[in-house]
Amino acid sequence: MIEVDFEKEAIRMMQITQCSKTEADVFLCAQDEYFDMIGLNVYEDELHHEHLLSVDIVVDDEEMCLYISSRTKLSIEKCRSLSLADLQYLEELGVVYNDKIEREVL
Repeated sequence: MIEVDFEKEAIRMMQITQCSKTEADVFLCAQDEYFDMIGLNVYEDELHHEHLLSVDIVVDDEEMCLYISSRTKLSIEKCRSLSLADLQYLEELGVVYNDKIEREVL
């Protein structure tokens, strides 16, 4: 199970995108809701459900950004920018590896 510190994640996203703390927090909260919706988040009380840990879930970044934008006051462009920054942060932590991450953040 991977745990990511939302506070550190938000700060790093601010550094990458020059967004506000509020924008980063709003994005991360809505992203977490989206991950819950698609079954990506697994909580401690669910760890005994082996089937939850063995399922491959693919995150459609565009779908996620549309979801977040529709539920927040963040523009779709801002969501895309924050999503790329989030991927970059997770890659820096070694949580994900993606050689296709665009290095320029909008």
